[in-house]
Amino acid sequence: MKKALPILIVVILIAAGIIWYLNRDVDTGNLINDALPLSRSLSLTLVEQNLSGQSGTANIFEVGDKTKIELTLRNSPAGPQPAHVHTGSCAELGGVKYPLTSPVNGTSDTTLDVSYDELLAQLPLAINVHKSVPEASVYVACADIKTNDGVSSAMPVIGGAANDMIVNNEPPTAPPDQASTPSPQAKVFNLTGKMFAFSQTEIRVNKGDTVTINFSSTEGFHDWTVDEFNARTKQVNTGEPASVTFTADKTGTFEYYCSVGQHRAMGMKGNLIVK
Repeated sequence: MKKALPILIVVILIAAGIIWYLNRDVDTGNLINDALPLSRSLSLTLVEQNLSGQSGTANIFEVGDKTKIELTLRNSPAGPQPAHVHTGSCAELGGVKYPLTSPVNGTSDTTLDVSYDELLAQLPLAINVHKSVPEASVYVACADIKTNDGVSSAMPVIGGAANDMIVNNEPPTAPPDQASTPSPQAKVFNLTGKMFAFSQTEIRVNKGDTVTINFSSTEGFHDWTVDEFNARTKQVNTGEPASVTFTADKTGTFEYYCSVGQHRAMGMKGNLIVK
């Protein structure tokens, strides 16, 4: 028994050393507190706009009393693309609330001098990305900041900053027999009308998508109409805006047009293509 006691003590010391090693901070050598503070986060999908081909994610992190927003876009140009947090929603954008660092090669990282709770208290808000500095009026991707739509999580904070794990709310990969059926999305298009043409003569969406048309006149009295979906904006004069939202619940090619006078016959029309 006396011989076994020193061996037992050695085993206990070795075990204690292993536990200390596994729980230490690799940078400081200090023990990591098991009750680490939690940092909240939100991951949102940036939805393509105006046939830009660009989409991606907007990840929002709580970092102490500040908020960090990371943007990641696919199919982006190399040059900077202006981005902002706007008041309102993607369907009805308001003014700029917070400017964001312009994505370059599809990525940007901004720390806002506002807390996570303060940001969410200002909803509705939306993150909007523009095509380029000279074409800032063209929107390419947008995400509504909604806690019930995004994926929210709590993450441990080490050294006062959120860890690098990002929660992704991209739709899960469909089984092979369903991969050809895209998930319904919210699609927003910004069109203008003049004498006698629309700024865009083709719109492509998928069946089931919720489509919002933001329309305004730059010259004359016009509207935007597609009969098959019973969708029509109000008729507006130069400088006036109008919007309509509908669900593309059938496939095919459908003509949209201006219903004012003979504008349709004079060529003020385009095609809505639903796949």
